Amino acid sequence: MKRHTYTFVYTTLLITSLFTQPVQAVSVNAVEVDIYRGINVSFELLLPTGAVETLNLSGSAQMNVFFEGTAEGNAFDNNGNGLDEVSTEMVDLNLTGTSSFGSITIGLNPSLGSTGLIEELINTTPGTLDVPPFTTGTADSFFDVFFTLDIGGNVMLNVDPMRIAGIISTKPASPGEFENMFLRLPSVALYDETGNLTGYGLAGVPPVPEPATYGLMALGLAMLGFIRRRRK
Repeated sequence: MKRHTYTFVYTTLLITSLFTQPVQAVSVNAVEVDIYRGINVSFELLLPTGAVETLNLSGSAQMNVFFEGTAEGNAFDNNGNGLDEVSTEMVDLNLTGTSSFGSITIGLNPSLGSTGLIEELINTTPGTLDVPPFTTGTADSFFDVFFTLDIGGNVMLNVDPMRIAGIISTKPASPGEFENMFLRLPSVALYDETGNLTGYGLAGVPPVPEPATYGLMALGLAMLGFIRRRRK
């Protein structure tokens, strides 16, 4: 296992996939294991009353990246859109924090796989995922995640997956890029363990505009005011 200089750990394993036909050869593909520690993400807990509570959580996550060959970076265009991609799966998530209802822990539902995909944005090197450190470029990355939420001892689940997604400029994604994947998440309804709707929901927190964005907004409002005065 290699230890990266900042906040995650990754390693490459070799796993053996046996074909169903005994006459075929054994395929050995590279699997990269990315472990993020010390991440900070926020969610919005949608209450039955219509109110919203922000949950600020921290913890760790782990995902597997399934390359399509014996070397890291091997990827192919399996969906025929001209871009190479690799399958991924989030296999561990442990986020903790506090809420008005007590302590909260968000993990993965062990009964449902939280799978995803990394797909390059431009295919400059067929057969290789075009993102550093393999080549240059950027890629789309997403996971369809099934959570378990333990809030003050009450466990809730999402039946419909919540898609976390973003653009990554390196593989593994930097901690900041990974945390940004949790922004702007669409809301999902939460159910209890017996499959009944609870009235609660979970959503991502909208990103905070950069200071430059506020400056542009102020400039735009000032220009609108000037134009209106000129027309009068």
